[in-house]
Amino acid sequence: MTEGGWAISQSQRADATHLHLLFAKGKRPDRAAVRAFAARQQAVGLSHGLQSDDVSLDDIVPAGQPIWAELLCDGLTFDLSGFAPGLPSAFPAIAHRFDLAELPAPDAYEALSIMPGPHLIAGARSLPVVRAMLALAKQRVAEGRPLIIFPEGTRVAHGHREPLQAGFAGLYKLLRLPVVPIAVDSGRAYHRAVKRPGRITYKVGAAIPAGLPRADVEARVHAAINALNG
Repeated sequence: MTEGGWAISQSQRADATHLHLLFAKGKRPDRAAVRAFAARQQAVGLSHGLQSDDVSLDDIVPAGQPIWAELLCDGLTFDLSGFAPGLPSAFPAIAHRFDLAELPAPDAYEALSIMPGPHLIAGARSLPVVRAMLALAKQRVAEGRPLIIFPEGTRVAHGHREPLQAGFAGLYKLLRLPVVPIAVDSGRAYHRAVKRPGRITYKVGAAIPAGLPRADVEARVHAAINALNG
């Protein structure tokens, strides 16, 4: 957006749609401004890239890279990129303008981009999502491909034990396949503001046969994937 008018940009990528917000030079928001905005909104939250118990990410600026964050809104995620003081997003090609005497130019404005993210929040149990997931799983199995999932629905911080999501039991019953549980302790290094080097251990559990009652298979899988979660 510019002062006194609107500009609509068109993404140069064929597989994604971007919305670009244009700011006068030096006026792009930083992460603190976005954090304050989200705190005032009931339907908006923030996920990755803004803060940590260990260190303030506002003090960490990757040299020569844009700064980004993930916005959560109404069950969907949106990736925001181009925060100050990092690099702005690439200046867009303007498709249309409204109430502007001339097109905004990159020598006077800087861009922050918003695009749909890859995750669903609070929508994982909706019937259309579940149906689409099951249909895709059946198709992949028919092609002879293995399926790898996070049965808790997402990554879990080391030391935490989250319940399995209903989608796991649905896939297990529908596909009638054995399950090989795998435990991994990468959360020791991964779930930090600053990623730290370290050894990652995988533990492959014994295969669990198909056809077990839901409570039984869920208990066995939950125990096995948390084998390294001490």
